[in-house]
Amino acid sequence: MIPDRSFGADSAPNFGPMNKVLVLGAGGQIGTELVAELRAQRGGDMVWAADLRADALTAPCVALDATNATAVRALVKREGIREVYQLVAMLSATGEKMPEKAWALNMDTLFIVLDMAKEGLLDRVFWPSSIAAFGPNTPRLGTPQYTVMDPTTVYGVSKLSGELWCQYYRQKFGVDVRSLRYPGLISWKTPPGGGTTDYAIDIFHAARRDGRYTSFLGAETRLPMMHMEDAIRATLQLMAAPKESLNVHTSYNVAAVDFTPAELAAAIAQRMPGFAIDYAPDFRQAIADSWPQRIDDAEARRDWGWSPRYDLDALVRHDGPHLALRGRAALGICHDHFGERSTWRNALRSGSRGGFGTQSRRKNQALNRAAQRRRTLVLRAGNRGRRRIHDHGFEGPA
Repeated sequence: MIPDRSFGADSAPNFGPMNKVLVLGAGGQIGTELVAELRAQRGGDMVWAADLRADALTAPCVALDATNATAVRALVKREGIREVYQLVAMLSATGEKMPEKAWALNMDTLFIVLDMAKEGLLDRVFWPSSIAAFGPNTPRLGTPQYTVMDPTTVYGVSKLSGELWCQYYRQKFGVDVRSLRYPGLISWKTPPGGGTTDYAIDIFHAARRDGRYTSFLGAETRLPMMHMEDAIRATLQLMAAPKESLNVHTSYNVAAVDFTPAELAAAIAQRMPGFAIDYAPDFRQAIADSWPQRIDDAEARRDWGWSPRYDLDALVRHDGPHLALRGRAALGICHDHFGERSTWRNALRSGSRGGFGTQSRRKNQALNRAAQRRRTLVLRAGNRGRRRIHDHGFEGPA
């Protein structure tokens, strides 16, 4: 059976005081689903979504350059925000093409939030790390919490550095900052964002579109992965845990499932007869070869009760049908989870052929008009977007 998607009474986060929350990088792979879950739990008015572009966000939201400390600080003070999820980052594959910009983006955005917490403006901070913080001399099977860490990408270097800075701010200033080393994250709801593990998202889209996929990683490249719902649940479970129960102040290992491109393709082919995969490894192969194959997350299980729900079979059975949908149903999913007219246009371009009647088209047009009328607060911060050295949508796992 596919796991229960709800938190359930036994695992529902207990946040205590209902702090107002800001999610930076809300338009990215993690942010999109994190905002939705936070709003479901705390109420829509309690969760602000921020990204460099706000056209795909829903109110309360803001167009905000997360590297602009003055603008971020002003929003936090004005809205009485006490908790920040800082998700902005440039991922591994993209970061290798522009390492200086990746380093500046990944580190500057972290320090802005840590410094606000140090000054007492924030009660709690979440910042994600990644398996990219490991390296070629890290044990690849059963990678422990404490081990050799020698990352080979600027993304990984920034994540390892960030972990140590989080620990430093915790030890020196008492900042309550929490972190997870995300494995590759898989979700059908948002497109991939430039990471080495993105093949595990691309493959579902290609299966729907073409019935065939060319993997940029070799057939036997095993990597740790996690369904996005597990990742969101782990994030909120960690943030709800009592401070005194947490013994890791860098970033917690978290694990769910590991597989190879060949194994994932075989699982998809069982449900989509005729699906085929080819292999054309590129520069991302060397990155993947430096990462762990399987993670030991004993500390997370011990300290805050972590346990995943999705194995490979459940993952494919859950995500496969969503990506196999065409026409009206697929667009309905896009609207339910994104709600903005720009997403409707993208969905119309990519998946609407041959599936609509006149009534459906009229309904879609009406929904488009409703989305267009939706009022979204837009704060033009800093230099009003002229100096755009990054895209906050790059946020993601690895």
